[in-house]
Amino acid sequence: MKLSKALSVLILIASALLLSAANKSQSAQPFPREKPPNQAEQRIQNQTAGYAAEQVADKAVTPVGGIESEHDRKKNSTGVTEQQKTDWMVWLTAILSFIALIQALIFFNQYRAMVFSARAQIVVVPAVPTSPPNQTHVVLLVGQPVANAPTTPQPQLTLPIPAAVPNAGLLPGLFTFAPNQHSEFRGTVLNIGNTPAYEFTFDCWMELITPPFEDFPKDARVARETASRTIYPNTPQWQVTTTIKTDHPMSQMEFQEFQQGQRELWVRVRVYYRDTFRFRFRAKRYADFGWRYTNVGLGTISKYQHSN
Repeated sequence: MKLSKALSVLILIASALLLSAANKSQSAQPFPREKPPNQAEQRIQNQTAGYAAEQVADKAVTPVGGIESEHDRKKNSTGVTEQQKTDWMVWLTAILSFIALIQALIFFNQYRAMVFSARAQIVVVPAVPTSPPNQTHVVLLVGQPVANAPTTPQPQLTLPIPAAVPNAGLLPGLFTFAPNQHSEFRGTVLNIGNTPAYEFTFDCWMELITPPFEDFPKDARVARETASRTIYPNTPQWQVTTTIKTDHPMSQMEFQEFQQGQRELWVRVRVYYRDTFRFRFRAKRYADFGWRYTNVGLGTISKYQHSN
């Protein structure tokens, strides 16, 4: 900001100098118009010209001085002065244009910084499985019943027993991962920017990858969500959870190979959206997210961690 203000001051000073120079050049007195000589002056000029011509013809001597020579000298000196003024104004205009160009570049960079700080920014994070909402309670009788004893209330003990959780101990994002079941991944979509994200859609991939663990196979299935929606910034009530499932259950052999480190579960999500600064005639913004599940933990896929 300080630099842009300084450049604005320099532009104002240069403009004032340029205007003052232009005013001076315009206020200069024009060349005096030559009045038609009267008869006396015409006679004197003719005599002088005839005398000079006789001297040149007789003695071959070039005349020095005279009215015409003085006029030419004044004309030449005036032309040189005007040329110097013109050169000075050209240089000043060039400097002024250069300063204006620098200021335009500074304003453009400030606009880009404003766009990056205010635009929508979509991120996808693996969802964390929640604990079971309820618990099962079992009532047990304490002690043995006594024969022919009066009927009196017996002391009781209530023990809470947690309900069995399928696929317990899974990593974040995985909600189902077991033999003979369809693997299921869930991700939470968040807008951490300052403006809404419009026309939000996404593509997703989910495959068990074999060595050398370089990329998805060429025939990997891609699931597409084409129903667009709006993701508002910093509003938990508007969060979107994406659920990705494989179209075939995982076999027992594949599960064993995963446990032995011979397979990895790769998940990729690519989101598309627009924001206030992305016009309709331009391509949508996109962001790639990739995760890899191995027998030792959860990691990210570096080649799928970029955006525009």
